Amino acid sequence: MCINKAFYIPSGRVVVLNLTLAAVLTTFAFLLHYLPFELGDSVKQLASLKSSSVILALASGANFLTIVNGIDRYFLSKKQAIGPAIGMTVLAVLIYTIAWGAFQIGEGKQRFVLLTAHEWNLQDTINNLAAGALLAFLSSLALTHLEFFKDEEAYDFGPFQKSSKEWNLLIKKRLQAKDNEFSQDDHDRLKGATKSMLDLLKGPIGHTQPVAAAVLGDVKTKISTFDVLYQEQTIVSVGDYSGFPDKTTKLIKQLSRIL
Repeated sequence: MCINKAFYIPSGRVVVLNLTLAAVLTTFAFLLHYLPFELGDSVKQLASLKSSSVILALASGANFLTIVNGIDRYFLSKKQAIGPAIGMTVLAVLIYTIAWGAFQIGEGKQRFVLLTAHEWNLQDTINNLAAGALLAFLSSLALTHLEFFKDEEAYDFGPFQKSSKEWNLLIKKRLQAKDNEFSQDDHDRLKGATKSMLDLLKGPIGHTQPVAAAVLGDVKTKISTFDVLYQEQTIVSVGDYSGFPDKTTKLIKQLSRIL
């Protein structure tokens, strides 16, 4: 599970597709200079370290956002997906940077200086990283936006996340509510969101990320317990719409750390 906190673990089919796409992009970069724009010339002709650093930062940021929005549905929440998205961003950038650097060495434009630190060139290193980040971004766009690359074997927590988002918003509203600010409609929506989360976790769940699988049982139990406590709290009078008992508040804090 530890590795899953830093990297997304796809099913077998998606691993093959990832490797295939990486090989295709690398082959084009090496043999055909195939890119959607003149990336090679742009990177090689960068006038300053600042320019290449900006490209590296922007491309890496865009790559991270693309990845986190592409894999978050395979986790219980976006919070769980952030760590793996960062890890995958760094890994992708490094892989394509190595490929791009090897391409430059093959063309005689750079030399292999890994073991001779006094010959390192910061500009070349940042240029290679910038090119790697752009290639990684193109790869991530394909992997996260093309239906062909969707992980069909993985359980999609998207609907669960939608319900948990509404649940969190209503919980926050109730905690901050005064007098009748938390309405009957809000009360019914909170019960509905709770039921929806429980129903979505009842059915068979396919390939699941280890970090999600590790807390799945605990999350189910806590949501069920909250449902019982909330029903008991409002069974006499649904007019009690502000705050929660201490026991329920503690449970909410535990769930909020995950959801």
